[in-house]
Amino acid sequence: MATALLGQLDEHAPADAIAAVHRALAATRGAAVALAVIELPSRRIRYAGLGNISGTLIDDANRRGMVSTNGTAGHVWRNVKEYVYSFAGAEPLIILHSDGLATRWNLDAYPGLVRCHASVIAGVLYRDHTRGRDDATVVVVKARTA
Repeated sequence: MATALLGQLDEHAPADAIAAVHRALAATRGAAVALAVIELPSRRIRYAGLGNISGTLIDDANRRGMVSTNGTAGHVWRNVKEYVYSFAGAEPLIILHSDGLATRWNLDAYPGLVRCHASVIAGVLYRDHTRGRDDATVVVVKARTA
Protein backbone atom coordinates (compact mmCIF):
# COMPACT_ATOMS: atom_id res chain seq x y z
CA MET A 1 0.00 0.00 0.00
CA ALA A 2 2.73 2.49 0.97
CA THR A 3 4.80 1.68 -2.11
CA ALA A 4 1.85 2.19 -4.46
CA LEU A 5 0.97 5.48 -2.78
CA LEU A 6 4.56 6.77 -2.97
CA GLY A 7 4.54 6.00 -6.69
CA GLN A 8 1.57 8.35 -7.09
CA LEU A 9 3.20 11.15 -5.09
CA ASP A 10 6.28 11.73 -7.24
CA GLU A 11 5.63 15.47 -7.54
CA HIS A 12 5.39 15.96 -3.76
CA ALA A 13 8.23 16.95 -1.45
CA PRO A 14 9.60 13.90 0.39
CA ALA A 15 8.26 15.00 3.80
CA ASP A 16 4.79 15.68 2.34
CA ALA A 17 4.77 12.26 0.66
CA ILE A 18 5.69 10.57 3.95
CA ALA A 19 2.88 12.47 5.69
CA ALA A 20 0.42 11.13 3.09
CA VAL A 21 1.70 7.58 3.64
CA HIS A 22 1.36 8.06 7.41
CA ARG A 23 -2.30 8.98 7.01
CA ALA A 24 -2.94 6.09 4.59
CA LEU A 25 -1.43 3.52 6.97
CA ALA A 26 -3.51 4.53 10.01
CA ALA A 27 -5.59 1.32 9.91
CA THR A 28 -2.54 -0.97 9.50
CA ARG A 29 0.30 -2.21 11.69
CA GLY A 30 2.32 0.72 10.36
CA ALA A 31 5.67 0.82 8.62
CA ALA A 32 9.05 2.45 8.46
CA VAL A 33 9.30 4.57 5.30
CA ALA A 34 11.86 6.75 3.57
CA LEU A 35 11.97 8.65 0.32
CA ALA A 36 15.07 9.93 -1.47
CA VAL A 37 14.71 12.18 -4.49
CA ILE A 38 17.94 12.31 -6.46
CA GLU A 39 18.39 15.54 -8.41
CA LEU A 40 21.31 14.87 -10.73
CA PRO A 41 21.65 18.31 -12.38
CA SER A 42 21.87 20.11 -9.04
CA ARG A 43 23.91 17.28 -7.42
CA ARG A 44 21.66 16.94 -4.42
CA ILE A 45 19.39 14.45 -2.70
CA ARG A 46 16.18 15.48 -0.95
CA TYR A 47 15.44 12.92 1.76
CA ALA A 48 12.87 12.25 4.46
CA GLY A 49 12.45 9.15 6.60
CA LEU A 50 10.16 7.96 9.38
CA GLY A 51 11.03 4.96 11.49
CA ASN A 52 13.92 2.54 11.59
CA ILE A 53 15.35 3.31 8.17
CA SER A 54 19.05 4.04 7.81
CA GLY A 55 20.11 6.15 4.88
CA THR A 56 23.72 6.55 3.77
CA LEU A 57 25.22 8.68 1.02
CA ILE A 58 28.67 7.71 -0.24
CA ASP A 59 30.49 9.96 -2.69
CA ASP A 60 34.19 10.33 -3.45
CA ALA A 61 35.17 8.28 -0.36
CA ASN A 62 32.92 10.33 1.97
CA ARG A 63 30.20 8.53 3.92
CA ARG A 64 27.33 10.51 5.43
CA GLY A 65 24.28 9.31 7.29
CA MET A 66 20.91 10.70 6.24
CA VAL A 67 18.42 11.61 8.99
CA SER A 68 15.25 9.60 9.63
CA THR A 69 12.81 10.69 12.32
CA ASN A 70 11.79 8.28 15.09
CA GLY A 71 8.26 6.95 14.78
CA THR A 72 6.06 4.60 12.78
CA ALA A 73 4.13 5.62 9.68
CA GLY A 74 0.46 5.07 10.48
CA HIS A 75 0.90 5.36 14.25
CA VAL A 76 3.54 7.65 15.75
CA TRP A 77 4.30 10.85 13.88
CA ARG A 78 7.12 13.17 14.89
CA ASN A 79 7.01 15.99 12.33
CA VAL A 80 9.14 14.48 9.59
CA LYS A 81 11.45 17.00 7.92
CA GLU A 82 13.13 17.03 4.56
CA TYR A 83 16.91 17.15 4.54
CA VAL A 84 19.01 18.09 1.54
CA TYR A 85 22.38 16.47 0.93
CA SER A 86 24.81 17.67 -1.72
CA PHE A 87 27.13 15.21 -3.39
CA ALA A 88 30.32 15.34 -5.43
CA GLY A 89 31.72 12.92 -7.94
CA ALA A 90 30.19 11.27 -10.95
CA GLU A 91 28.57 8.27 -9.25
CA PRO A 92 27.17 8.81 -5.74
CA LEU A 93 25.92 5.71 -3.96
CA ILE A 94 22.75 5.81 -1.87
CA ILE A 95 22.05 2.94 0.53
CA LEU A 96 18.78 2.65 2.46
CA HIS A 97 18.03 -0.24 4.78
CA SER A 98 15.71 -1.29 7.54
CA ASP A 99 16.82 -2.09 11.07
CA GLY A 100 17.04 -5.77 10.17
CA LEU A 101 20.49 -4.92 8.82
CA ALA A 102 23.28 -3.93 11.20
CA THR A 103 24.47 -0.35 10.69
CA ARG A 104 28.16 -1.02 11.25
CA TRP A 105 28.90 -2.25 7.74
CA ASN A 106 31.84 -0.75 5.90
CA LEU A 107 32.21 -1.04 2.14
CA ASP A 108 35.99 -0.59 2.52
CA ALA A 109 36.04 -4.17 3.84
CA TYR A 110 35.05 -5.31 0.33
CA PRO A 111 37.69 -4.12 -2.15
CA GLY A 112 36.10 -3.30 -5.49
CA LEU A 113 32.52 -3.73 -4.31
CA VAL A 114 31.60 -0.08 -4.91
CA ARG A 115 32.33 -0.62 -8.62
CA CYS A 116 29.84 -3.50 -8.79
CA HIS A 117 26.19 -3.32 -9.80
CA ALA A 118 23.88 -1.90 -7.11
CA SER A 119 22.12 -5.26 -6.72
CA VAL A 120 25.44 -6.96 -5.92
CA ILE A 121 26.20 -4.36 -3.24
CA ALA A 122 22.73 -4.85 -1.73
CA GLY A 123 23.14 -8.63 -1.80
CA VAL A 124 26.54 -8.56 -0.06
CA LEU A 125 25.27 -6.21 2.65
CA TYR A 126 22.20 -8.41 3.17
CA ARG A 127 24.25 -11.62 3.25
CA ASP A 128 26.85 -10.36 5.70
CA HIS A 129 24.96 -7.94 7.94
CA THR A 130 21.42 -9.17 8.56
CA ARG A 131 20.65 -9.42 12.25
CA GLY A 132 18.60 -12.59 11.90
CA ARG A 133 15.99 -11.50 14.43
CA ASP A 134 14.12 -9.06 12.21
CA ASP A 135 13.11 -8.69 8.59
CA ALA A 136 15.59 -6.78 6.47
CA THR A 137 15.27 -4.63 3.37
CA VAL A 138 18.21 -3.13 1.49
CA VAL A 139 17.97 -0.67 -1.41
CA VAL A 140 21.10 0.52 -3.22
CA VAL A 141 21.08 3.19 -5.92
CA LYS A 142 24.05 4.24 -8.01
CA ALA A 143 23.30 7.58 -9.60
CA ARG A 144 25.32 8.39 -12.70
CA THR A 145 25.80 12.07 -13.36
CA ALA A 146 28.23 11.74 -16.26
